[in-house]
Parts: sequence; structure tokens; C-alpha cells
Amino acid sequence: MQDFEFKRHFRLTRSTFEWLCCEIIPHLRREITGPGIVGLAWEQKVDASLWFLATGECFRSIGNRFGMGESTFSYALRDFINVIVTKFLAEKIVFPNTESEINEITSGFKGTGRIPNVIEAIDGSHIPIKAPHLFPVDYFNRKGFYSIVLQAVVDHKKSFLDICVGWPGSTHDSRILVNSNLFLIKI
Repeated sequence: MQDFEFKRHFRLTRSTFEWLCCEIIPHLRREITGPGIVGLAWEQKVDASLWFLATGECFRSIGNRFGMGESTFSYALRDFINVIVTKFLAEKIVFPNTESEINEITSGFKGTGRIPNVIEAIDGSHIPIKAPHLFPVDYFNRKGFYSIVLQAVVDHKKSFLDICVGWPGSTHDSRILVNSNLFLIKI
């Protein structure tokens, strides 16, 4: 697959993909499916999971594309997501807590947007989902579809500083903010 095609399908460059594999593969579980039966290759889990996250393709199609059943892919995706969250959330998504970090960000915002005294940009996004069986009305948002909400905070370089995800689509932005880790941070 050509590099441009790879990026189009996986939504990241081949070098970023290789870096991600090196970072997370040691943390993925290798299922033992029985005597003499080999579980999924780690790369297969990463490939299939990234393909799903980039395309939203259904589990059956991904299973066919990457040579695994739907339920096997479901477990592989869950494992992949758990590793991403546990490995990167605490390590890579960190709110600034020193005066020098805060000064760097405020200077960055002042330089790029000519806005003084800003240390973050915050917004929310609705991630479409199928209507859940339990409490579907809670997930129906004001835009007319079922969703969960992602609240994200970035710095002047568009690096994530905080995320909060999972609230039902009908939840007001202010409620999500007040219940997020961001609201607890004292600067």
C-alpha cells in the first residue's frame, strides 16, 4: 500500500503507525485459544482497531478484512482501546502544572491568536452512536441524532491537555465541564 493510501485508510502516517505499534504492542494481551492454536498477532489487533476507528466500518466487514470473527474483533478492539487509554491518558494528556508550562502556552496563544492570558481552548463534539437499549432518550442530542459527548481541551499547538468522554448526547456542556477533571484543576 502506498504511503498516501495508507494515510487515507488509517488516518495517520506509516511512521506514526509504526511508533504506535512499538508503544502499545508490549501491553496487548495475547489470547491463548487452545493447545496448538495461535491467537491473533498483535499487529493484526492494531491494524483492525485503527481501521475501525478511522472508518467506522462494521465489525463483520473488519473481521473479513483482517481474518477474524466479529466477537474476536470485539475483544481485540476492547484490548486495544484499554491499552491506549491506560498507556497514553496519564502519560500524554497532561494539563500544565508549572508556571513555565503555563507561560509557554499563554505566549503561544498570544502569538498565534493575539489573545492574551489564554491557557486552553475547550470544545465538545458529539460522537454518533446507535440508539442504546437502555435510556435511549438520554443519548438523543439537540442536533437530532444519538451520541456520546467528547469534551476536549487543547493548547496553542493543538496538543490535548484534557479529555472527558462518555456522557449521553443530551447532557448539557456545563454539566460535563463541572463533572470533568478539568473543573477540579486549580491554576
